[in-house]
Amino acid sequence: MRVLHVLNSAYGGSALSTLQLIEELKVHGVTSSLVCLNNADAETESAIRSRVEGSVLFIPLYWANKRSRVKWWKRPLLELFTLSKTWAGYRYQREISALIRQDRIQLIHTSTLVNNEGAIAGRRHHLPHVWHARELIGPGTYYEFPQPLQWAQYVLSSCACLVANSKITEDNLRRYFPAEKVKYIPNGIPISGFKVRTHRAGNCVVGMIGNVTSTLKNHQAFIRMAVRLKELPHITFRIYGSLPPEADSYLSGLRGLITAGGMEERIQFMGHVSDVPSIAAELDVLFHPTEHESFGRIFIEAMAGGVPVIGMAGGGGEEMIIHGENGFLVEKNNPEQAALLVGKLADDPELRSRLGARGRRDVESMYDIRLTAGRIFNLYRQVIDSQKFN
Repeated sequence: MRVLHVLNSAYGGSALSTLQLIEELKVHGVTSSLVCLNNADAETESAIRSRVEGSVLFIPLYWANKRSRVKWWKRPLLELFTLSKTWAGYRYQREISALIRQDRIQLIHTSTLVNNEGAIAGRRHHLPHVWHARELIGPGTYYEFPQPLQWAQYVLSSCACLVANSKITEDNLRRYFPAEKVKYIPNGIPISGFKVRTHRAGNCVVGMIGNVTSTLKNHQAFIRMAVRLKELPHITFRIYGSLPPEADSYLSGLRGLITAGGMEERIQFMGHVSDVPSIAAELDVLFHPTEHESFGRIFIEAMAGGVPVIGMAGGGGEEMIIHGENGFLVEKNNPEQAALLVGKLADDPELRSRLGARGRRDVESMYDIRLTAGRIFNLYRQVIDSQKFN
C-alpha cells in the first residue's frame, strides 16, 4: 500500500505524531510519501527525509493555515493576499501531482483540517482521501472558520472519512458531520522509549512542555501556580519549549510575571525540546495548563514515563486523566487549586509513584502506537476497498 501524508508544518505535535505513524505503518507494508506545506530548516528536513521511504516535498503554503486565525476585519485583506498566491497554488499542485504519479499513491492522508491541498489532489486523481482532525474548530475554538457549515459541506465532499484524534475532537466534529463519517482513533506513541520514573523524597521538579510562542499553551497559568508555592524551596519549576525571536514580546510578558512574583531563581526556561523521553525522566510532576488542544500528547508522554500529570478540566488532557488515579484535573483560572495539588504531589513520593504507575498502565493499554497504527491501517484498507466497489 502506498500512502501520501500531507502535513501543515514540519514542527509540533502533529508532525511528530504523523512521522511516528509513518514509522509504525512500515510494519504493515505501507510505503509512505510526504508533502509538508511549510519549509523547514536543514536539520529538520534531513531528519524527516530519513524517516520517510517515499518522496518528500516541502512547499511554502503555510499562509493557508493562518487564514483561519485572523480577526474578521482582516479577512478581506487576506483574501487579496490569497488571490496573489493562486498561481503558486497551481504550481505546487502540479508538483504534488507529479509525486502522486511517480510514487503510485493509492490513498491521501491529510493531518490537519486547516489546509485543503490533500483534498484538491485527491479529487484531481480520484484517490480516497482521509482527513485527520487534530484541531477543534468552530465558534469559541482557536480555529473559528467564518462559514463553518459551508466549510463542513466542502470537507464532507472531499474525504472518505474523518479521523478524530480524541473524544473531544470527535464530539466537536459531530456538530458538523454525520456520525458514520467520523472515526475515533487516538494518537499513539512508541512507549518502549520511555523509562518509568523512580520517585524519591526530597527535591521535586515540576515542569510544563510547550513552545513559548503564544498564549495557546497558557504558560501564564503555570507561572501563577509556581508563584503560590514560593515558600516551598524543594520545588524547582521548568518550562520546556522553543524560544523563537518572533515571540520576544510574549516571553518578555512571562518574565515580567516571574519577576513580579519574585521567582527569577526558581522558574527556568529550558529551551527547545527534541527528546521528550529524556525530559520525562527528569520530571516528578507535569502541569500542562493548555485549554485549547484537541489531544494532550504531552500528557501520555509524561504518563508513559511514570510521571503524574495535572491538566485543565475541559482541556486536551481530560480524556486521559482520571482524577485522583493517574493525575488530577483542575478548574480553569484557579491557580490556588493547581498549587495545592502540585504541593501535595511534591511532598508525597508514594502518591507520585502510585499515580505514575497507573498512568503507565493506561498508556500501554490505550495509546501504544502499535495499537493505534494498526487501527489506521485497517481504516486505509476499508477506504480503499470501498472505493474499488463504488
